[in-house]
Amino acid sequence: MAMTVNSSYRLFVKGLHLEDADLGGPKEWEFCLNPAKPNEDGLDLEQNQAKQWVEAHPQGCKESLNILVEHVEHINFQKFLNALEKSIKDIKVKMDAVYKPATENLNNQERRKFIVLVEPKKSNQWVAELARSYFKVTPQAYYRLGEKGAKVFIKEADNCSSEVHQKDLVLFDDASYSGQQISEHLSNILQVLKKTGSKVNVFVVVPFMTIAARECIDGVLASNKKLASRVFIAEHEKMSSISDILSDGQFKDLKRYYLGLSGKETVTYFSHKMPNFVSFFSGIKDGTVHNTEKITKKRYEIIKEIISPYKGSS
Repeated sequence: MAMTVNSSYRLFVKGLHLEDADLGGPKEWEFCLNPAKPNEDGLDLEQNQAKQWVEAHPQGCKESLNILVEHVEHINFQKFLNALEKSIKDIKVKMDAVYKPATENLNNQERRKFIVLVEPKKSNQWVAELARSYFKVTPQAYYRLGEKGAKVFIKEADNCSSEVHQKDLVLFDDASYSGQQISEHLSNILQVLKKTGSKVNVFVVVPFMTIAARECIDGVLASNKKLASRVFIAEHEKMSSISDILSDGQFKDLKRYYLGLSGKETVTYFSHKMPNFVSFFSGIKDGTVHNTEKITKKRYEIIKEIISPYKGSS
């Protein structure tokens, strides 16, 4: 069963379809009530391939690579759902703390009037679809977020009569690695709230984060102190980055061969997604061997290709 999102911005929960003349009529995409599950066959780390890959490297970085291989974590679909459920339970507690004092006599549906921000065929829409069964409360609407810096949503927010100025906002995603993307969304949303004087709250539900990602979000809140009290971050599982796993010396040894490393990359991947090279250590992701002179053409299949259920191959 699927539901349609109205124009570039929203899904109406009852399937109501309204035209938006400014956008040249409706532009629909599916919002699934029964979102696709990932295919988890054979997605665990291939130990023999990983061992051969490490041995193919210069001696100077083998220790670091062995440690990273030992720390590779595959988050299967059930574990992801468990973490999502935990995050949603926490955000519902935070919602109740915000709403209950002023609405003692209202039921949950009347209290929690919020809008969910999603981007078509991205992980945040898929997570929002999964979240419906845990929230038990139907959002008032789904607005399109935009791929970067909440730019599409901000265009809608420029309409002073829009309901986005009266209802709280919920941001979903599956994981945050560097924290840059979710922080850019949040920063620009807060600027709109500041500009318009809107008193809405913002709830962020991301079940997996690195320490660096949370620090990045905290940096946004520190720069928006007057609005920070209206931003609520759900409990989440912590992912380790390379700089958390390796000592300074081990990281320095590795960086001699993998020059572009920032240290913020992880070795955590999901049944529904393999993170990109900015978020996941490229050596394990693509199975290539680096030395000081060249990258070998041979690739070791350390992790099987992952097909994201919301968009295709990763």
